[in-house]
Amino acid sequence: MKTITLLFIFAFISISISSQTNIDSLCNTYNKRNEDRRYAIKYAHYNFDYRVEYDENTKKNIKRYGYHNDIYNGWYYIDKPAAVNEYIVPASMIGVHNTSYQTGWYQVHIYAIGCFDHGVPCCTWEYTLKWNKKETDEEKKKQAVNKTESYTDGIIDGQQLYERLYNGKIVDILYMTTFKMGTGYYKDFYPDGSLRIEGKLVDGYREGEWREYDRENGKLNKIIVTEYEKALFKRDREYYYPSSYTDEEIRKAVEWERQPANLKKEKENPYLEYE
Repeated sequence: MKTITLLFIFAFISISISSQTNIDSLCNTYNKRNEDRRYAIKYAHYNFDYRVEYDENTKKNIKRYGYHNDIYNGWYYIDKPAAVNEYIVPASMIGVHNTSYQTGWYQVHIYAIGCFDHGVPCCTWEYTLKWNKKETDEEKKKQAVNKTESYTDGIIDGQQLYERLYNGKIVDILYMTTFKMGTGYYKDFYPDGSLRIEGKLVDGYREGEWREYDRENGKLNKIIVTEYEKALFKRDREYYYPSSYTDEEIRKAVEWERQPANLKKEKENPYLEYE
């Protein structure tokens, strides 16, 4: 009898330790994701690796600055790809510009001229997207895309236009649409004119299904599909690649693990995948 009791106690302790380990692991995963997200949002507001004060009237650069993290006011010229990865992130547009070139920015060199009104993007922004300066392919050097967007109080508003260029001349209109205070269908392109990202914006927030086309050497590498509800991350899956757990799935898995054993109807956590 004593042996059975000891075995029961040992089994109970083992289950408890295993359960706690699962909970700790899940919680760490959940917390790490949200820490990363908070870090990205906190430090991505209007950070430039380099910036050039720009005179819109004379169309000339006034002065080049080093790294800054202050409030921008007036017209600026941006010519560093790493800077453009973070260059414009008003709260309502997080999820568009902050992640705009996470997949392909290292392949693409982006030039932009735009205006801030005391830290808030305004007026019309003009971009030129080219392949990286180190690109040796002569054909790629001839490819580029011009992009024009307008902002009102930091929110995309008005016409959005993409033009494909070859040897510096416009050869095609890739996409033209009109946003009404942050509401419309958003697209972005690589310098060769191939689609890079698309999805619906509602009041400046990503909404519903967004697709990101990861291309390498002109070939489609993978399609990443992300679902949003007012820019809140819901689900991320990659075609041809394993899906990852979402915050919601992790939360449910943690809640299941924390239940008393007598309330667990399933033997294994239904919110986790087992090999």
